[in-house]
Amino acid sequence: MKYFLFLLIPIISFAQEMSSDNFTAMEQVIRAIVAKEQPGSESKIIATGEYTVFVPLLESEIRALASNNDNAEITLIKGSVQYSEPFREGWLSSYVTERKVEITYSINSVIKTEAKTDTVEIEDISTLERSGYVFTIGNSIETPIFGTIVEPVALIVTSAVAVYLFFTVRNN
Repeated sequence: MKYFLFLLIPIISFAQEMSSDNFTAMEQVIRAIVAKEQPGSESKIIATGEYTVFVPLLESEIRALASNNDNAEITLIKGSVQYSEPFREGWLSSYVTERKVEITYSINSVIKTEAKTDTVEIEDISTLERSGYVFTIGNSIETPIFGTIVEPVALIVTSAVAVYLFFTVRNN
């Protein structure tokens, strides 16, 4: 039993945690904006269209900060999600992509951008996006067919050749 637990620890430590969805990632970017800008507690928040969903979060984050700084006018202009080209972190591993969640805003008429970048698995993209919020849907990317076919075939052929050579050399 002691050896079983010893073998299980490395497996648990390498388990990948699930990425936060795009909406939650945008909330994290908004928290970073408030922490960076530190607007006064009576700051005015302007958001139009579907970005109004972030106004309560902005207000609560500003109140929690309780900054004595000058009040500001914060306008949420645009939120977007972009995915890079798919790649693999290792041989025969699943395809991943770099996700960039970006929010463009203005504070006292100065336009700024804040972004968060992380890595997500391609298979998880559909669960990370919320169809109710267009700004959480990124550009579409597809898994390369070449790598998904060639690598398993190469592994099978290599294994078959190794088994064949093992038994032919053994018989001689």
